[in-house]
Amino acid sequence: MISFFAFSGLLNFITSFLLGILIYLKGKKEFQSRSFVLYFFSIAFWNFGYYFWQISTEESLALFWSRVLMAGAIFIPIFYFHLIISFLNLFEKYKKALYWGYSLTFLFLLLDFTPYFVKGVEKRLIFPFWPEPGIFYHPFLLMFAAFICYGWYSLIKVLRKTTEKIKKQQIKYLLLGTGIGTIGGSTNYFLWYGIPVLPYGNILVIFGVLLVAFAILIYHIFEIRVILTELLVGVIGLLLLVQAMTAEGFTWQIFGLGLFVLFCVFGYLLIKSVILEIHRREEIEKIDKAKSEFISIASHQLRTPLTAVKGYISMILEGTYGQLAEKQARPLENVYQSNERLIRLVNDLLNLSRLDAGKIEFSPELTSLEEMVSGVVEEL
Repeated sequence: MISFFAFSGLLNFITSFLLGILIYLKGKKEFQSRSFVLYFFSIAFWNFGYYFWQISTEESLALFWSRVLMAGAIFIPIFYFHLIISFLNLFEKYKKALYWGYSLTFLFLLLDFTPYFVKGVEKRLIFPFWPEPGIFYHPFLLMFAAFICYGWYSLIKVLRKTTEKIKKQQIKYLLLGTGIGTIGGSTNYFLWYGIPVLPYGNILVIFGVLLVAFAILIYHIFEIRVILTELLVGVIGLLLLVQAMTAEGFTWQIFGLGLFVLFCVFGYLLIKSVILEIHRREEIEKIDKAKSEFISIASHQLRTPLTAVKGYISMILEGTYGQLAEKQARPLENVYQSNERLIRLVNDLLNLSRLDAGKIEFSPELTSLEEMVSGVVEEL
């Protein structure tokens, strides 16, 4: 039976790997998305080794997979720092720090499969094979903490200055996601130093990567629904496949495979329906935008001649073109008032676009119904 800790590693691996592929497919041409993909793949590789280390039954295998998982962990801090400076457009400013970080990372990678980084494995609490730190493991942890903390510092610094609403939300999700992931993942390192704390927090890594993925995709709020649906279907599908392959007895394996195939069909239909719904909503938004633009243009075109009419009637009533008889002045006054109502109507049409954007504030006022009725009677 797979332990909780092995299961957490497997779940983190599947989630991080699928998110990395999805973000790569969604942003092939964007340089910024590559750093996010590398970050997700490093977490996936770390948890890949983590899972096989947890299920190892021999000391030599446990040591090998311990070093494999550390190969993934070694790249997490530098890839995280890389994605932060790419996201904040600070690559030129921190280029030298990035080069030094990559140099240290590859140095630690070379030392990973030697006793200088992971000395061996021994029994710790409930774990029969827990890794022992080598002499270079300690400076690696210092580098890990330095890059993660400096990444947070850079995000907080920009968060305080930026006025972009979407940017603020993205930074908040990045901070929350990497904070949860780092706190959860750091529970794995207590036993390296003999501190009796079990790594239950490792399961939190999955929530961290989901929040980071949401941060990069938040400006495409509809796309995130498709991605989360694809991710959910993919994770459940893989778990069903693993369950089918590890089931006891040929009958249960056939039943599990049949359930897996059935789920794949319904999962495909679910994803297709979500995509169709999103496309329909996007079409409605386009039509709504075109309607607002048409109303705005038409209103502007109507306002110009109405303003000219208002000006000429006003001058006639003032006697600019000669004195008017009382019999002529009264109907012209009615025409003037009707023109004023038309101008107000056109202004209301112009306000429709502002109303759609939520920029209109309503101010109800007391009105005389007698005056309204009298006005209508005079106009008609």
